[in-house]
Amino acid sequence: MSYSLCLDRSPHSITVQRITRYPLLIRQVLHYTENETDRQLIEQALQSVERVLNLINEAIREQEGRARLEAVSKNLYVGQGRLDLAKSTGYMGQRKLLREGTLSKYKSGRKLRAFLCNDMIVLTDEAVTRLYKMVWFICASNIQITEIV
Repeated sequence: MSYSLCLDRSPHSITVQRITRYPLLIRQVLHYTENETDRQLIEQALQSVERVLNLINEAIREQEGRARLEAVSKNLYVGQGRLDLAKSTGYMGQRKLLREGTLSKYKSGRKLRAFLCNDMIVLTDEAVTRLYKMVWFICASNIQITEIV
């Protein structure tokens, strides 16, 4: 009997894996550091690493969101043309997928798939094969959704 193990050993994945471990390592060093000046420097290093990690995580989320919008766009048409959800918005910059989920209509119970972006909401059938409705956020003050709690 033989087993095979497939590991992603690309330089990108190894780098990201190592970076995620730095805060743990720095916290351990901080735990055993007694000198106050050294502690302050190590705390600054920890904050810097956590900031970089947050930026990396956000970039990965945005990339995954773009890929999901591209995949959804393959099946959606408006009139005779394909709806390209992954393209830039024109007035708000790059479209970002903030949330995706299933909604049920109150009276009929029909399930819809919802895609909340920073500039619009797209509703499709549950299988994401047909556009149900698009709602654009148009306002004079360029308000856009950036965070959902």
